[in-house]
Amino acid sequence: MKRPLIYSVTREWLDAVARGGSLFLPEASVWTPETIEALYQRIVGDPQTDSSGFQEKLLHQVHQEGEAAQRLAAEAMFVFQIKDASGRAATKRAQIQALLAGLEPSVRIPERLEDALSFGMARYGSGRMRSLYDYLFVLRLAKRWAQTTAEDRQTLLVDPDAFRTLLDDVHEKGAVFAREATKHLVHPEAFEPIAALTAKQKILREVGQVKVRTDTDLDQELRDLRRRMTAEGFPEGFSFYDTDIRPLWNPPDIETPDGEGPDGEEPTPTTPQPRVASRLRLSDVVEAAEDARLVIPERVLAAVVAALNSGKHVILTGAPGTAKTTLAELVARTAERAGRCRGHVLATATADWSTYETVGGYRPRPQDGGLEFAPGLVLDAILHERWLVLDEMNRANTDRALGPLFTVLSGQAVAIAAEQNGRPVRIRPEATAPDESFHDYVVPAGWRIIATTNILDRALLFDLSFALMRRFAFIEVNCPDHDGYLGLIHDAVADLEEEVRGRAEAVVGALLPLREVRELGPALFRDAARFVAGMLADLPTASRVELALAAFHAYLLPQFEGIDEREAGELRSRLTLASGSSASVVTALLRRSLGVFAAERTSGFSDDVGEADAEHSS
Repeated sequence: MKRPLIYSVTREWLDAVARGGSLFLPEASVWTPETIEALYQRIVGDPQTDSSGFQEKLLHQVHQEGEAAQRLAAEAMFVFQIKDASGRAATKRAQIQALLAGLEPSVRIPERLEDALSFGMARYGSGRMRSLYDYLFVLRLAKRWAQTTAEDRQTLLVDPDAFRTLLDDVHEKGAVFAREATKHLVHPEAFEPIAALTAKQKILREVGQVKVRTDTDLDQELRDLRRRMTAEGFPEGFSFYDTDIRPLWNPPDIETPDGEGPDGEEPTPTTPQPRVASRLRLSDVVEAAEDARLVIPERVLAAVVAALNSGKHVILTGAPGTAKTTLAELVARTAERAGRCRGHVLATATADWSTYETVGGYRPRPQDGGLEFAPGLVLDAILHERWLVLDEMNRANTDRALGPLFTVLSGQAVAIAAEQNGRPVRIRPEATAPDESFHDYVVPAGWRIIATTNILDRALLFDLSFALMRRFAFIEVNCPDHDGYLGLIHDAVADLEEEVRGRAEAVVGALLPLREVRELGPALFRDAARFVAGMLADLPTASRVELALAAFHAYLLPQFEGIDEREAGELRSRLTLASGSSASVVTALLRRSLGVFAAERTSGFSDDVGEADAEHSS
């Protein structure tokens, strides 16, 4: 356990700031107020609006400012990186050295500091999307620390609450991770090694039975709770993430058995089991997303929560591989824990769907072969108070499959052309009046549909009608930035040996520019990284070309179906560069798989391709 190293390094950094010195170069003046201000204003005053990641944008901004800014930016990146336990040390080092590239004389991270990059305090999770804010927090704190008198700095280093007040003054929205982590790194005896406010709140609610309000002093309450638990027999220095303590505040999901009511009996349609409708909380969804390692902007999560709480159903849109279905199920599980439902049902839409599959219809009785009404998947989900997660919704003809539900989704009861127990079947919202002349299926007030659509499948899909669209809120699940992709690729292979992990990350990371041809979600590259790692386990001598083309063919190629010749030309250029293969081999691959470049067969190019194919297959 080398976490104490990052404590001493953090104090060493504050000392370097106080004297205008340097972490990397003992005799240099790096953390001067003038250089800190210049770099801060360069980043804030010259925002980069392209689609590149935080690291690429920072490199561009720093090199415009000059060598002094380069040195400062690299040391600030080091301070930023030592807090994060989710990144690989080699990746962190590479990002820092990239900022130092080109300096004369050259500058490298001192060996005594390198180990600090191997640990960290907490995992970023979706916080990786807030890299800019946390990086700027380092500069704002440095600026304030440099302006503070030596006497006041000494007080701040021995008074945890005074230091916390300073951080609160420096903090701006979006840098919660940096603020909470810095509190602990400077005063580990006073502040928990927890960077997520939602986790602190949940520990206090579930373990400490504290009524958490907006003005609750979370840190003081956690100190009091730690003292009480130690007095009750928990070991000194325990962690709230220990395997015997974490379940007290963050228990694993409990699955509800299918088809069971309160006493193991099938609940009847006319007597639905009551639920206490409660609002979804954004903090719970954010925490669940972080635990699941989803890199999804918090504003997307906030939009989903707001739509569901306002009474809307939701359709998540986005490119393939953006974790739309994973997010939909995660929100449904969070709703179950909040008491909004009794679980969820996942179904994938098809073009064959009709009301028979969704609402229900007559089916033979097993005992005598006679016909009786049986609910379809939507009515069955309503019956058991399970939210419906509808994957690839626009693959179905929604007017035909869901038409009778339009009225119900708008708050009105609707009868369907079927009978059950001698009475017409009716679907009605919970708020409408019952009528004993109908066999009612009652839709709970908190029941929701969360659907997904794939924006690249338009040629194969039915259009959603305006009548249906009025019942849903459409929320786009954006792709993360470049750093987010790299983080997910790393996480996919993080538990493997260093050599395998490094090669898999390099091969798949090189394929990321293919997103410039067609947007591809991060899950595709995550799966490709695992695929490459698996190939290396069986074929350790496989070349970069073999690995890259195999990963492309297995996971990315299907997403380029239907591209035109111009897009195909761009794809060929980028794939040739990314894989290290020849243009002729890539041309042959795309021609066979996508049917492009047919005209080039008549230009004499096909002979070259044949030779290249033979060479590649050998």
